Amino acid sequence: MNGVHDPEQTSRQDHPVRSVHRALVLLEILAESPRSLPLSELGRQTGWPKSSVFNILTTLAMDGYVAQDPETGRYRVTIKPFLVGGAVVERMDIRGLARPLMAELMEKTGETVNLGIMDGTEAIYLETIAGPGAIRVGTWPGKRLPIHRTALGKALAANLTGEELAAIIGKTGLPPGTPNTHSTFESLLADLELARLRGYAIDDEEDEIGMRCIGAPIRDHRGRTIAAISLAGLAHRMPSEDMPELIGLVVRAAGQISELFGHKEKGLGSVRSKTPSAA
Repeated sequence: MNGVHDPEQTSRQDHPVRSVHRALVLLEILAESPRSLPLSELGRQTGWPKSSVFNILTTLAMDGYVAQDPETGRYRVTIKPFLVGGAVVERMDIRGLARPLMAELMEKTGETVNLGIMDGTEAIYLETIAGPGAIRVGTWPGKRLPIHRTALGKALAANLTGEELAAIIGKTGLPPGTPNTHSTFESLLADLELARLRGYAIDDEEDEIGMRCIGAPIRDHRGRTIAAISLAGLAHRMPSEDMPELIGLVVRAAGQISELFGHKEKGLGSVRSKTPSAA
């Protein structure tokens, strides 16, 4: 719970309305618990007097944020907090939220950073921030691209089911961009599975000779892939020895954007130190 369950260590200056802070902590505990919890367990986890916990839970129940089982007396969170959070997420401007972190990634790498979403059978760029060395990177907002030969497209497609992917490829085929483009459904499926496991996708001159790209998914509070970012540049500016560091930067930026949508990142353990020679 990110260390928030010991509010006695937090000064009143940080949380001037302590009862509000405690109510939010209790909601977080209940939201993350796979089962309802008794008053005693909530008191144990927080270290607060049972009377205080009971009073806060009673207020939350009156306002519809928690419910108490009349038979067991255990408490659970209701759907109301998620409806409130979901309404906020739906109104979020992904371009506006992502752009500062995209700009930071561009500044760190000097390469072009793209933001895109799935649109039917294709990926579409929503935003592009060109790096100073990106003379040949032909991306712009509104550009559409097939999902099978770019890192951004593959990052978006990595969590599709085999049936969903087959339906898309059945309509679009696998039009080649270069000799490195996936030419069979099986090879694409294996690449997407690897991207899903690692948390990032690679385009190694698959869309255009001389271009290399790294893509990572952006997820929402439910863990759904809602968008992706990519870092694109000339292959000689993104050599194999630099790829692990660049991958880490891209995955980290995608994770930070995901956090703005309520996704809780579990770390960068999926980023491997060895970069594949081809995607």
